[in-house]
Amino acid sequence: MDLQNTYRFSRSSAGMQFTTLCVARGRRASRPACPRGAWAR
Repeated sequence: MDLQNTYRFSRSSAGMQFTTLCVARGRRASRPACPRGAWAR
């Protein structure tokens, strides 16, 4: 993950919620639920 992106997400509570939802959905669904930019592996 990009350090700047992580810092930006950690500063924004909404971003943290979005990331958490993204990970939870990604684990449940076979296909990624978020755009590549939001969650890059």
